[in-house]
Amino acid sequence: MVFALLMSVPGAALATSHPFDPDELALIGHLDRVRAYSVGVDTWEVWICDTTNGGLVLDAGTVASFLNGQLDPYFSWLSEGRYRPSFSAGGTVSVGQTGWPSDPFDDQSQCRSSVAAASAGVAHGALIVVDVPYSGGFATPGVWCEGQANCPSTYPANGRWAVVGGATVTSVAGNPPALRTIAHEIGHAVHFPHSFSGEFDSFGGQVVYEYDNGMDLMSGGDSDLLDIGTLALNRYAAGWLDVGRVRFHRGGTLTYRLAPFGAGGASELIVLPTDGPVGVYDVLGARVRAAYDGGIPFEGIEVYRIDHRGSACGGTAIQVCWGVERRTSQVPVPSEPWGGNHVHGVGEVFEVSGVTIEVVGYDGVAFTLAVSGASVSERFIDDNGNFHEGAIEAIASIGVSTGCNATLDRYCPDRGVSRAEMAAFLLRAIGDSTPPSSAGSFSDVPQGQWYTPYVERLAELGISIGYGDGTFRPHAGVTRAEMAVFMTRAFPSLSEVEAVGVFTDVPADAWFAGAAEGLLGAGVTTGCSVEPLAYCPGATVARDAMASFLARALGLAG
Repeated sequence: MVFALLMSVPGAALATSHPFDPDELALIGHLDRVRAYSVGVDTWEVWICDTTNGGLVLDAGTVASFLNGQLDPYFSWLSEGRYRPSFSAGGTVSVGQTGWPSDPFDDQSQCRSSVAAASAGVAHGALIVVDVPYSGGFATPGVWCEGQANCPSTYPANGRWAVVGGATVTSVAGNPPALRTIAHEIGHAVHFPHSFSGEFDSFGGQVVYEYDNGMDLMSGGDSDLLDIGTLALNRYAAGWLDVGRVRFHRGGTLTYRLAPFGAGGASELIVLPTDGPVGVYDVLGARVRAAYDGGIPFEGIEVYRIDHRGSACGGTAIQVCWGVERRTSQVPVPSEPWGGNHVHGVGEVFEVSGVTIEVVGYDGVAFTLAVSGASVSERFIDDNGNFHEGAIEAIASIGVSTGCNATLDRYCPDRGVSRAEMAAFLLRAIGDSTPPSSAGSFSDVPQGQWYTPYVERLAELGISIGYGDGTFRPHAGVTRAEMAVFMTRAFPSLSEVEAVGVFTDVPADAWFAGAAEGLLGAGVTTGCSVEPLAYCPGATVARDAMASFLARALGLAG
């Protein structure tokens, strides 16, 4: 079988003003174009190219029906039902002699030109099957155009095609049809790139070998079978993995649950950002042998470096490697083609860009990872010069705060602390990670929210009893009065005192007075003004000030 599945691609796209703007996580350049065909039904015309030196007897309708039966369930699994390639008969064209097998780089230009002229122009792409018994292929995701709205959506105007040998759809010399070739080329047509180390040569040392990753449909494998999927980042780029399943680690010591896709209830992609330009980062994903991933050679946590810089795909500094040219490489590089250096099993400890990762265990649903350290020099980019910056960085370094946005590079120091955030802050600060033993403590805290286990556990510990009407009000801001009570109940080192009215704006008999004066005595707060000494009990606590309160309680700051 020819397993070096070949393709042709457009050049690196010239960078627009903000090529990562379409992606809210800023992970994938030109995301609007990348997802042009990857969500919903993707229609393909099947054409047979009859060559003078061929000989396989193929019928477009029969091939289309066969591919629908094989590739529809595969991509439904890979996309969790979000993408379906649908094949229909186009017809047959006749051409002269093909260059294969003497020229394995023959992209079948005669076949492509004839099919383009014969096509009715109603499908999203053309799958051209050459009647020669080989199992390789070429594909392109289509022509480059500026902005999704300006792009033609149907073939041949969109330039989106795949050419494969006849051995991909029929048995040759006793071998089953090489369906993995067609799945690979469809992958390219939805902008999946090869993943490869760049360390090995092929074809007599003439070119870099781009098929040395046995974990990826888009790179390795010497099998005809549809028994291997692709890495999690490709699934995110295609729109098959929700934003909520992506986590960013920018520092601190944290525990994550990382699941193979479809497991549910856990993250599926961890991003380790770098100090480099946007679009350069490392990713962690989880893989186990299950369903169509049953043929992967290794199980565990796989690691890749992603690089969108023009120089990474042979372009220039003003270009962006996007789509099929996005550079994806194993970390570390394999010691031999299809090696597993970049896949780590339970019990292994490894380092990626200054971050130490331990694969603690696997419970049949998700892997547990202990992650410590930082791959970036700045934990947050919006606290520079802030009076509380030292405290913010201190609580982040031990995982008390993970940031306020999806990419976890911002702390939002001026924003008020919500009661849900307060619950998370407190439990992380006191090191309580015990899951709550009950649910439904509050009428306005539904199951399935990120803050639900924190709020429920806070109630079990007696740190919060909520309001008299049975609510917790997770989105309401925390006042400085409430903060004082929360803190004295949560930290064993803090306690209420007998209030004597040291604050001008806090009567000694106020419900929170003992807690506020307890924080003052412990050095956690100095009040909101010194002359006169005031506490400002009704003011909402800002996130930057909260960092200082927590850091002082933990002995991390003065």
